[in-house]
Amino acid sequence: MSATDLATVVEGWATVAGLFVVIAGAVFAGVQLRADSRSRRLQALIDLYSVVWPKEMPGVMGHVLSLPDDFDFDQLEPADKDAVMLVTVSMSRTGYFLRNGLIREDELFGFAPFNRPVILTWDKVKHVVRSGVPRSMAVPEGVHNNLDFEYLAWRAQAYMTTHGVDRFAAVPIFNPDIAAVDRISHQAQQVRVLAT
Repeated sequence: MSATDLATVVEGWATVAGLFVVIAGAVFAGVQLRADSRSRRLQALIDLYSVVWPKEMPGVMGHVLSLPDDFDFDQLEPADKDAVMLVTVSMSRTGYFLRNGLIREDELFGFAPFNRPVILTWDKVKHVVRSGVPRSMAVPEGVHNNLDFEYLAWRAQAYMTTHGVDRFAAVPIFNPDIAAVDRISHQAQQVRVLAT
C-alpha cells in the first residue's frame, strides 16, 4: 500500500469520524435546547403562579368563602370588599392567561388551588362579577376582564370532570352563561390561530 493510498484511506475515515462528531454534537445541542426550553417554561410558570397566586391568597380566598351567600357588595366592610376584589382580579387574570393560551390547563389545574377552590370561589362571587360590581373593575365592551373568571371556572369544572378529579361532594355543578363563554372561547380560538 503506497503512501497515497494510505492517505486516501485515512482521509476517508477522518471524514466519517468527523461526520459522527458533527451528528453527535447536533444531537447533544438538541437535547440541551429542549432541556433549556423546559427549564425556561418552568421558571415562567413559577413566576406566573407568584403573580396570579400571591402569598396572601389562601387566607383571602378563605375569607371570601366565609361570606354569606348572595352578599351585597355595597354593604360589605372595606376588608371584605378588598378580599373580593383581590380574589376576582387574581382569578380574572388567571382566566385571561388561560384563554389566550399563555398557560395550559394541565399546568394550571394540576396545581391544587386552581381546581376545586376556583369553582367554589366563583360560585360565591358570581353575582358580583356578572353584575359588573365593583365599579373599579368595570371594563369597556369587548374587554372580558370580568368574564375571564367565569371562563376559568368553566374550564376548571371541565378539567375536573375529564380527568376524574370531580370527586368532591361540596363542589357545585358549574352552570356558565353559555353565550358569554362561547363568545370568549371563540375569540380565544381566533387568537390562538392568529398566533400560529
